Amino acid sequence: MSLEAVMTEMTTALNRVAALLEAGGTLPKTETASTAKADKPAATAKADKPKADAGPKFTADEVKAMAVKVKETLGQPAAKKLIKEAGGADALASIDKKNYAAFMAACEAALTPAADDAAEEDEDEL
Repeated sequence: MSLEAVMTEMTTALNRVAALLEAGGTLPKTETASTAKADKPAATAKADKPKADAGPKFTADEVKAMAVKVKETLGQPAAKKLIKEAGGADALASIDKKNYAAFMAACEAALTPAADDAAEEDEDEL
């Protein structure tokens, strides 16, 4: 599979995830090695506790860097729109940590078409 095909597939998947998260939905659970073992009874009470780490963790610095990248690439209005819609806040500093993953996914999705357009422009010049 070519790099372009992989990137297109990943972009499509990220866009679906972002749209689902923006709509307030949850991601479907997929079968993994750890869920396949879930049929076996837990050996300790500690194993019965739900994991608090459900997804990737982002720092405030990573979120800020992504917002700056969006602002520089797509402009301030686009960055503010993502902060409000995906981050659930009026200002970057006000985004709740629980919304970091959704904000980062929405930013990646917003930046992906811009990256594709830039690549097409470079190809046109050749």
